[in-house]
Amino acid sequence: MKATLRYRCAGRTLDNDDPERSILDISVANKIPHWRECGGYAKCTTCRVRIIDGLANLSPRTEAEQRQAEARDWAPDIRLACQTKVLGDVTLERIVRRGGDTSQLQIETVAKDGGEERVLALIFCDMRGFTPFVERHSAFDVVHIVNRMFGALGEPILLNGGVIYQYVGDEISGLFGLDDDLPERACRAAVRAALGMLDSLEALNLTLEEEFGVQLSVGIGVHYGPVIVGRVGHPTKRQFSVVGDSVNAASRIQGMTKSLETNLLVSDTVVEVLSADTLKFGKQTTTPLRGKIEPMKLHEVDGFAEPDPFLIVKNTVGRLFDGPESFADNFYRRLFAAAPEVEALFKDGVNMQGGMLEQKLRSVVYSLDREKQLALGLHKLGHRHVQYGVESFHYDLFRQPMLDTITDMLGGDAADPLVIEAWKSTVDMILSLMKSGVEMTRSEMN
Repeated sequence: MKATLRYRCAGRTLDNDDPERSILDISVANKIPHWRECGGYAKCTTCRVRIIDGLANLSPRTEAEQRQAEARDWAPDIRLACQTKVLGDVTLERIVRRGGDTSQLQIETVAKDGGEERVLALIFCDMRGFTPFVERHSAFDVVHIVNRMFGALGEPILLNGGVIYQYVGDEISGLFGLDDDLPERACRAAVRAALGMLDSLEALNLTLEEEFGVQLSVGIGVHYGPVIVGRVGHPTKRQFSVVGDSVNAASRIQGMTKSLETNLLVSDTVVEVLSADTLKFGKQTTTPLRGKIEPMKLHEVDGFAEPDPFLIVKNTVGRLFDGPESFADNFYRRLFAAAPEVEALFKDGVNMQGGMLEQKLRSVVYSLDREKQLALGLHKLGHRHVQYGVESFHYDLFRQPMLDTITDMLGGDAADPLVIEAWKSTVDMILSLMKSGVEMTRSEMN
């Protein structure tokens, strides 16, 4: 029986005559970019969809999907694409279409009623000189510039697995560790994000100086400690909220950046979690914070003691897709020139494949800190590639064109060698995991 699957946001209508194929299988087979961090094992919720019409024409929830649905209190129209089979006509929309969406899913794990204690890493970032800035510019320009600033500052939070908690005037705050109870991972992600925010602002200032004669400056405070998370407010409108002494401490640490004339301060708690030899320090001081009885030791952070490949890759991934030439077009041109025989694997051309390539690369970068999930996703991708005739040796052919494309998009001969080296190790890790997926699949088939 033929079923019709209509993707509202993608503007595509597909026919499916195989009742054993999941929504995710259908998306991938038809080159519709569909986020799937774990690769389709129901280990994450990034492939979820909202059913607009035809809910009765889907398979019942599997046990794995039911666990996710109950944990997050999903309505019946929210389904996991990797677990849901199409038995009749259905209209749907993908919920996760950008990397930032995946971070916001962490909030769903927070209890709907009451509150619970978590230990999180927190970032507070505040713009310097906001009042005179507002006085010198029109209301429209202020909103425009502040939105661009929040875009630049928010992306590193999301790239490092954090959640943008709130905006208050000219302040943005982020949380790390909602989906993980490993202190070292949360603190490292928060410091990576803070350093990424400073890099992003520096890049933004080049443009703002040219367009508006403006140079923005911020102060960032990072702290790690217990907080209460929950949904707070009137019974008819409750929102996610974080309260506790650690929240106040993070805000106060940010406030100290101005008096200490620095852009980034972290608490001693963060340093203890990461160990002192992980970070490169500037000023260090022990000072009382407003509202705190005991003085707190604060550290100015200038970076990581050793180059952090994940930080470098996360900070530069956006540049791969900002150039005048499409990343995918650049890559496929190089690939087919170096290995013409590979072009036969792309039976339907590369137009739609390009969008999937870019989304998958972004997805991998977002998942670099989550090793098990990343491995699952890339193994699954290698498994899918077997269906298209891909063998392990093909990945060796892909490697150099991919690295040449990345180098080209990041400045060619002028590209920073440290950046290229970080991408080289990341690409090698990606290809190794995908090879494993191909080899495991071939072994099972034999």
